[in-house]
Amino acid sequence: MDVTYRDFHITPIPKNCNSLVVNPSFEEGTAAAWYLSNPLASTKIVSPGADGSQYAVRFHTDHVNWNQNQWNYYFLQELDAGCLATDQEFIITAQFRLLDSTDLSRGMDCDPEQTNVWSPGHCPTIR
Repeated sequence: MDVTYRDFHITPIPKNCNSLVVNPSFEEGTAAAWYLSNPLASTKIVSPGADGSQYAVRFHTDHVNWNQNQWNYYFLQELDAGCLATDQEFIITAQFRLLDSTDLSRGMDCDPEQTNVWSPGHCPTIR
């Protein structure tokens, strides 16, 4: 099969060092600019989001194979290294809502003091 494309353009995202994270609150209704670390994970845009925002993203993993060390699932965005300087510090914040996988209408608690990632009470990690 041959495929022919016409008028194909790539438009780079303009560099904005005042806003390093692109699409931080998913207000475009998409997860554009965000990537999954593993093809077995999935995302879904849901509404409403936190603090009156229109959207949020649901990150879901139900295919974990503990025998193959596939527990390291994450949702990420690469930042423009040209905006970062040596010894520069950033404050990183995020909002999470943990959902019961058997009933997505119910939230769940986590323990922010729990540092063991294997503990069922461990909260999501931001880094």
